[in-house]
Amino acid sequence: MSQIPDADYIREAEMYGMPSAEYPECPVCGKVCHTIFADRDSGDVYGCDRCVKVLDAADWLENQKMELEEMYHD
Repeated sequence: MSQIPDADYIREAEMYGMPSAEYPECPVCGKVCHTIFADRDSGDVYGCDRCVKVLDAADWLENQKMELEEMYHD
C-alpha cells in the first residue's frame, strides 16, 4: 500500500512550527478579549467582555427606581 503525503501546511508546521495564535483586541479599550458587544442593527461596537459591565435587567430597573426615589425625597 502506498503512503499519501502530508498536506503542505502540515509539512510547514513540522519544519517551522505552528504560527502563534492571534488574539483579538477590543476596538474600544484595546485589551485582549473573547467577546465583543455590538449593536444588532448597525454593528457599532460598544466594548468587550473586559470593558462592558453586564447587568441583570430586573436589578438595573430596581436600582433606577431607588435612585429616582432618593432624588425626589431629598
